[in-house]
Amino acid sequence: KTPRFKYLFERLFDNMEKVVNDMVSELRKSQFEPVAFELNFGDPEKVPPMEIGSGEASMTLTGIADRVDAWVHDGKVYLLDRDAEKSR
Repeated sequence: KTPRFKYLFERLFDNMEKVVNDMVSELRKSQFEPVAFELNFGDPEKVPPMEIGSGEASMTLTGIADRVDAWVHDGKVYLLDRDAEKSR
């Protein structure tokens, strides 16, 4: 293994460790709980695209959410989309 490979591997491992530690810390503090990973919300057979707004002020959201957390409060379900790239 080259020195460059070792450096890149260590850097990747350090970043991964930081993300995991951040997620663990956040989960300990939050009442939200993970309910889905790599959720594809554009596949009509699994989870259809999300429609937001109405009329000319509407849009359709599609994509893959890295992680979706949920929290039930007063009979309502609140969802939170977690993007691993933004949680650094």
